[in-house]
Amino acid sequence: MRIIKLLLFSGLFPLAVATAYAETLCTTDEVVLFSCNTGRRIISLCGSMKPVGPASYIQYRYGRPNQLELVYPTDKKPPGQLFKTDFTTYARGSMESNVSFAVGEYSYTIYANIILGSSDDMNNAPPGEYGPHAGVLVYRHEKVLKDIACRSEDLTGDEATDLVTSRMAPYLAESMSVQK
Repeated sequence: MRIIKLLLFSGLFPLAVATAYAETLCTTDEVVLFSCNTGRRIISLCGSMKPVGPASYIQYRYGRPNQLELVYPTDKKPPGQLFKTDFTTYARGSMESNVSFAVGEYSYTIYANIILGSSDDMNNAPPGEYGPHAGVLVYRHEKVLKDIACRSEDLTGDEATDLVTSRMAPYLAESMSVQK
């Protein structure tokens, strides 16, 4: 018991507990564009505080705090053509946001969607698949290798609306408006 009290008061134990359940891999001086917990890892899309200019960046991070498994791009640089986005609305108000990027022969699509309605509606989703969904799809040569889903209890449905339309747009507006 004395050792536990010593750990608690030393500050080491609370730090370990606090970082083990972090819901984002973004730092306090970054904007959280997207983040979710998969139950084993965290998926985060982090941006610079200023979305425009030479110091602007977007960075994808996957893993655990202090144990990142994938960071893209490795350097914090303007997003330019590094990320592609897509936003689609469907029947009955269902919608989907996607942010994708490629690393070598692998490509990754961060998705956030909300499926509304019922099985007889036009969106043709099977029963039980309604509501918000998010995660990352990992492809190799255009074939899905893995669908890493976010915990459904952490999702609100706002991710689908906001991810591309209001969170990503300011970071990518500069590269999209320079079309020659």
